[in-house]
Amino acid sequence: MTTDTFKVDGNGNGWEEAMNEAEHCGNYCGLAKNDTLRLRLLTEELLSLMKSTVGKFNGNFWIEKNEDNGFKIHLNSDVFVNLNQREELLSAAKTSSKEKKNIFLMIKDVWKDYLDAQSIVLSDPDSQMQVSIMGMDVTASGLPLYSWSLNNYINNMPDTKKEEKDELEKFILKSIADDLLVSVRKNFAELTAVKKF
Repeated sequence: MTTDTFKVDGNGNGWEEAMNEAEHCGNYCGLAKNDTLRLRLLTEELLSLMKSTVGKFNGNFWIEKNEDNGFKIHLNSDVFVNLNQREELLSAAKTSSKEKKNIFLMIKDVWKDYLDAQSIVLSDPDSQMQVSIMGMDVTASGLPLYSWSLNNYINNMPDTKKEEKDELEKFILKSIADDLLVSVRKNFAELTAVKKF
């Protein structure tokens, strides 16, 4: 099951509708009241995280539910439409919270790596040929999906980074979601909170 898609932006437009849709989705799927409120809170935190990370954005919000009561809350953003805005994107997050600052920087690093790869491919005929050989049209489709998981990152951290690991464990989305996925496709950056009830 997939909910309707809602337009949202960095000014808060569409946020209330998105949170109401999350609550409606939880009720429709028969979740307990606390779990339904948790779905709403995940939506609010995801919207706040996108705004805190990139500042201005226009995007889409929707929820997917699979058969085993797993939910994926999606929020994408058009932050890559203009590659010239890259520096503004990469310097957007300002926060005093150490764990939040770390997560913002990691998300931006994932998106920056994609931007760097995209810039190389779009300016290098040899790279374009390699992508074309793999069956992808660079001009029409951009690069393939690139994805990063907060859980995988934390689980693979060496013991020497225990302090950073502890800080990330305090991150509110980490404490209420099962995972946070950061991905990119074409001109859209996406955050996805994963939760199974």
